This record gives sequence, structure tokens and C-alpha cells, in this order.
Amino acid sequence: MVPEATRHLMNNNRNVDEFQQMFIISAAKANIGSMRAFRFFREIVGDYKSVGCTGNNFKNFVRDLKLGDGFKFFHEVDDEKKLCRIIWADDVSVKNYKLFGEAVSFDATYNTNRYNFIFTHFTGKDNHGRCISFAVALFNHEDSESYTWVLEKFELVMGNAPRIVITDQDPGLKKVVASTWKETRHRFCMWHINIKVAEKVPQRLRDDTDFKLAYDRVVWNDNDEPQVFEENWNNPMEEYDLTSTKWFSDMYQDRSMWIPAYFRDWS
Repeated sequence: MVPEATRHLMNNNRNVDEFQQMFIISAAKANIGSMRAFRFFREIVGDYKSVGCTGNNFKNFVRDLKLGDGFKFFHEVDDEKKLCRIIWADDVSVKNYKLFGEAVSFDATYNTNRYNFIFTHFTGKDNHGRCISFAVALFNHEDSESYTWVLEKFELVMGNAPRIVITDQDPGLKKVVASTWKETRHRFCMWHINIKVAEKVPQRLRDDTDFKLAYDRVVWNDNDEPQVFEENWNNPMEEYDLTSTKWFSDMYQDRSMWIPAYFRDWS
């Protein structure tokens, strides 16, 4: 249904082959732009149909080359020369970190893949409140050594550690952050904690909306000073007979790691 004269312009028929890629790279080294390189190549092969792609394909290839220039990664192999750790970030991710990287979420709760590697990623939010990715890492052992390596290499990739990092409640990760990023504020993820509330309260409270409202009023109030939170914490604990529940006692001990009132000074 497509005339033969324009059939070469169809997406399926356009391809920047290996020879063309080498030609574009050589032209770029000689400071020749992508469109001029395309016209030169057309002169070499005789006509536009014989090129096998369009000028836009040449431009897109140069664009992708420039993105690759900013790609950064670190990796490590074990004694058997098998990959055991890797972290990477592209140029866009590094630029986003420079703009929006003051607060970083480090999530290591994903399942392993078919190669038994643990997937972790560093994310943040841009000025529109949209989630953006800063870096991705894979490692084969979820231990302090791997966490330390990932955090150190993330700092090398980005040039500096974030002002605040948000993680789950992994005790090993808590120690690693404190020893590796000594100037970074560490905060537990409120989402992970609140997911556990329904599991830790007695069955009688799991569908109790009054308890949820009383709990949320105390926990989510970032207008109060820390001492006000400490005074108010016992109200729902005593009212709903939770003072002897170990999980809530442990969370109170770690209150400076997750309660918004303790982060009022951070801006």
C-alpha cells in the first residue's frame, strides 16, 4: 500500500546499521553535525533511498551517544570473577540529583530476580511532586558490606551524599547509614511503618476507625514540638491498651527516626 519511492521511509525499513554508526561517530569526531553527516553519507551511497534511514535517525543516534557519555557505573566481581555488585546512573539521573537530590528514598524491599540478585533503587521527587529515579543497584547478598559498598558508590557517582535518606527499618541498614553517610539525616519510611500497624494491633482494633483517627492525630502532626508528641503518644496507647505491646514500645524508642515532629528543623 506504500509507493515504492517512499517505502524506505517506513519505520520498519529504517535502520542505522553498524557501518553508518561508525560513520556518524567519525563525523562527530571531526565536528561534523548529524544532518551534514547524513548528506555526506547520501553522496557516498548515491541517493536517499540507499541510505536506509532518515536524517532524524542520524540525529537520534547522536543524541543517544551524548546520553551515553554521562552514563556512570561501578561494579565488583567475586573470587570466581562473577558479578556480585553493580550500581549505575545515566546523565539525566545525575542532573536530576543535582536539582532534587536533597531527600532520597533508598528501597531495598524488592524480591530477588532469577539470578538471585537483590534490586534496590534511589528515588526522589521533582518540583512537580513526581517520582524520579537517581540510580539503580543490584547485589547478591543483603548484608552490611553490600549496603556500605552501594552507599559509597552512590556518593561517588553523584558527587555528594544526600541531606536526608529514607529507608525501611532494616537494623543493619540503620548502622550502615550512620557510619557511611555521617552528615546525612536518616529517616524511616512512614509508609512501611503504617503498613505494619494493622499487623501489630490486636484483632479488635484492626477495623476500629476511632483508633486509627486517634493514632493518626498523634503520629502525623508535624506542627507539634517533639516534647508535645511525647506527651500525646500515651493517650492512644493507654486508651486502647497498647502500652504493653512490644512493637509500639520499640517504635516509640525509635521515634526520632520516623515521627514528623522530629524533622521540623529540616527544610
